[in-house]
Amino acid sequence: MIFIADYIALGIVAIISLFFFTYDHVQTLARKVFTICLFMTAGTAIIDIMTGILLELDNVPLWLNVFANTLYFVVNILTTSTFALFLMVKILEHVYERHCLKRGITALSILFTVYMTFVILNLFTGWLFYFDDAGNYCRGPLNSIGYLTTVVQMILVFICYLNNKRSTDKMMRRALLYTFPAIIISIALQLAFTEIMLNGIIMANVALSLFLNFKSNATGISTVTKLNNRLMFFQDVDVKISAEQPIQVLLLSLKSYSYINQKYGYRIGDEILYHFAVALEKQIPHASVFHMNGTTFALGFNYTDDEQAAKNLESTKRFLDEGIDYMSTKIHGKYIIVEYISANVEANVKEFYERLKYAGSLADKAGLSYIRYTDDIGSEMLRRRYIIERLENIDEDHGYEVWLQPIFCLRNERFCSAEALIRLRDTDGRYISPGEFIPIAEQTGDINKITWFVVEKICSYLEENPDISIAVSINLPMSQMFDDGFASKLNSILEKHGIERRRICIEFTERSIYRDFEKLKTKMESLKELGYRFFLDDFGTGYSNFSCLLKLPFEVIKLDSNITNTIITEGSSSKLVMTLTELFHSMNLTVVAEGVETESLVEALKAHGIDRIQGYYYAKPMNLDSIKEFYKDKQ
Repeated sequence: MIFIADYIALGIVAIISLFFFTYDHVQTLARKVFTICLFMTAGTAIIDIMTGILLELDNVPLWLNVFANTLYFVVNILTTSTFALFLMVKILEHVYERHCLKRGITALSILFTVYMTFVILNLFTGWLFYFDDAGNYCRGPLNSIGYLTTVVQMILVFICYLNNKRSTDKMMRRALLYTFPAIIISIALQLAFTEIMLNGIIMANVALSLFLNFKSNATGISTVTKLNNRLMFFQDVDVKISAEQPIQVLLLSLKSYSYINQKYGYRIGDEILYHFAVALEKQIPHASVFHMNGTTFALGFNYTDDEQAAKNLESTKRFLDEGIDYMSTKIHGKYIIVEYISANVEANVKEFYERLKYAGSLADKAGLSYIRYTDDIGSEMLRRRYIIERLENIDEDHGYEVWLQPIFCLRNERFCSAEALIRLRDTDGRYISPGEFIPIAEQTGDINKITWFVVEKICSYLEENPDISIAVSINLPMSQMFDDGFASKLNSILEKHGIERRRICIEFTERSIYRDFEKLKTKMESLKELGYRFFLDDFGTGYSNFSCLLKLPFEVIKLDSNITNTIITEGSSSKLVMTLTELFHSMNLTVVAEGVETESLVEALKAHGIDRIQGYYYAKPMNLDSIKEFYKDKQ
């Protein structure tokens, strides 16, 4: 016997195992079955060697040779059955219904049972093998039944593929294309050269073929949809950018597919996403299709002219509008398409993708289903990036300033409080609007750093200027107040500067109070017990739920300028302001009118019973140096 093929088979299994078990993978059914395939392949090679050595030795008991050769036939059929099962599992990987897999397992089990019947009967008949009187191994008339069984197993796998061809991905089809001919050729060689034991090397080659086929595509293929993934998209776009090729890209975001996971579960959700990917690739055949992540896909086209680009866009929209069929149900979903067309992309691939994502975020915010990237969007994105960079360092050296806008008390005819405002000076000396950088700070999380900067600066200023004995309200993001340690940090800053807690008032908008009402109520009450006061800003722009307001410990309600500025021209606004003022007074709340700029409006607000006025008529926002002189004159 020649065992070199079996030694090579063991080496191949060892190399595959080295790579296969090195990395952590999700323990899928396919992975578990392939693991068994590796062990069975090694077992086949070892049994080949063992039986061959026993046949060459002298004085080996007959029963041991019979046992070893019987085990050889059993291990071989177990190995081929496991490989057949693995191929079925991979074919059915994107088929949710499991009846086909159950039928496949049943067929393989029946085939295994029939084969084992022949193996058992061989002990009495010698159909597969027997030993003559001299102790020599002899092949029986049905010795090749193992190869016939392997062929039948291949036929079962092929039938499984034909029944589920629509749901079989390209990698699996390629694996079958490589595996079937390799097995047929190996069987033919074994029948031609009986002195060489090829069973082990046959199984090892099949394992190597399958492993290389799936592994070589793993880094560039989405595990869910089997499309090229984001890495391949970057490579494709990078090549086009380097070659200065005209390009059209459509980035598709499926906005309502998340409900499918909630309704059907993630397993069916992945199945539907896979069928969506297959249908997308089929319906848009002239595009390169990529699965970027989650429910985001990209289509790449070779740009020729605007007319063809418009057709590409229209066919994509039509496909998305029509939806896909799954389990006799038509599934539709909301989507956002971002289109990028350029004859010469002046950006690297990372920058290119950031442009697509930013345009998509603008469409999402505006409720659009389609947006085309333009130079204006690019400029806006660069401006946003610049603001984000400015938010990295929030201090005076990087342009941040705290201003105050005094609030006038009508009853005492003096300035009794002020609102703290943040300002950001650009490198050219001009100010960046808070309406521009505050929303970005809220999205990036830098708003918390801004708040603490304002608190620290105001407390330090009040400590240095004891003559300015006013209360200052500071706008606070609701999420920051919920942070662990918020109260202790706020207390420590005030104690460091010797500021009474009642002089630092926490202010936030009406819209934010309904997001987590019970949690907010508990937090506000605990802070009130510590001595802090609360202002409600921009009343009239949110939900105006009075029952909620009654439950929260506010002291001051600030009416939005959209309400107060129309009381002279609109009778309904006049009645509304008067009614609100009376209502809030009955709740022992102080009422502030915001955005007041004219004397006539001041007089009207006085007549309506407003307590305080904030606006340009009495005082504009001022930096801290100016506010000192202002209070010295006014007080």
